[in-house]
Amino acid sequence: ALIQAPNDRFHAGVSVDFCPELALAKPLCQSANNLEGARVVDNKSLSLLPVTRLPTTWFVFQNRPTCDAALASQFIKSIQLARGSEVADTAGSKGWLPQVTALMQWLDPGIVRQVQPDANVVGVPLTEVPVPAGAERPQLAVMLSGDGGWALLDRAVTAELAKNGLPTIGWDSLSYFWKARQPDEVALDLERALRYYLASWKKERIVLIGYSFGADVLPAVINRLPQSLREKIELVVFLGLSTHAAFEFNLRNWISDAPAAGDQPVRPEVEKLKELKRLCIYGTEEDDALCPKLADIGVITNPMPGDHHFDEDYPGVAKRILDQLPTVKTVQAPVAAAAPTPGPVGPPPFMQPNQPTQPTQAPQPTSQPIQPAQPAQPAQPAQPTQPAQAPQPPTPR
Repeated sequence: ALIQAPNDRFHAGVSVDFCPELALAKPLCQSANNLEGARVVDNKSLSLLPVTRLPTTWFVFQNRPTCDAALASQFIKSIQLARGSEVADTAGSKGWLPQVTALMQWLDPGIVRQVQPDANVVGVPLTEVPVPAGAERPQLAVMLSGDGGWALLDRAVTAELAKNGLPTIGWDSLSYFWKARQPDEVALDLERALRYYLASWKKERIVLIGYSFGADVLPAVINRLPQSLREKIELVVFLGLSTHAAFEFNLRNWISDAPAAGDQPVRPEVEKLKELKRLCIYGTEEDDALCPKLADIGVITNPMPGDHHFDEDYPGVAKRILDQLPTVKTVQAPVAAAAPTPGPVGPPPFMQPNQPTQPTQAPQPTSQPIQPAQPAQPAQPAQPTQPAQAPQPPTPR
């Protein structure tokens, strides 16, 4: 993936128990950055040939590789931007997981929270997006992601909401709906999450947001919430809403927008939410958008340029949501200097480069390196009023 992708596509690559052999019956795709392989004797696999350079850094943790460990180590060391680490042979992932987590923390602190989601509501993959600084709004938002998981759009929109005083809980729909769910089951989990964070974050009002897959399932889920929670809902937001909802992830959803057998119509569930303020945002280039067909039942429809990703105008999406909330006077507190990110302040010590020089595209640590001490300046000639003190020789030991 690193070799054949565009140079600026990946921040880094991480492998565990790498072997330079692939069980492929067909040859590798040819590209500008070719990865070549030689057929082994059985003609059922490829032995990868080393490349001199990668477009970004590749971190490799070797715990229990299924191939010749010495051969794999030689392959890794032959690549300039590869960083290898031999991990103690302990039981299962306990040997390499702490080191991988430390590496993720250094590369991007947000990755760790995706690998290990907040577990305050057991069984639901949630990510907290708190307000970074300044006054908060009285509402709490929960956003159900699309079937791509807690991805760029979800992170960008919730980050904008948080910057404007609206703390948000992110719900990873890909992980949660990896197995089939029932609407009643999802409603119970959403109820647990809402009650927990309403109390924990001391909020009284709720904003519910769904994107794509998450938007499709949201109406049926809200209709199954207890009335005591529905009364607290300030706004419901649908982003890229479709005509049918599926309560289980299926790979076909990435290929086709056509509803499958068993998918549930969305409009009847939206109609049941008539007592709630509903906002439906859609891209003008979407062919199957349901939003324009909901204006007759009191839904606020708001078109945006672009397709299902709104031309990546994520601040614009957040602004349209915030515009539907009551105006509040927020006085921003002075922003303090950012605290240092917890975790390693430089590359984890177990990752040593294969080359003495640092590669140009290797991820850089967030903290500034300590500058070497500057040589002492020669003493200035003594002034008449302030004679300079002669440097004292070191005391013999």
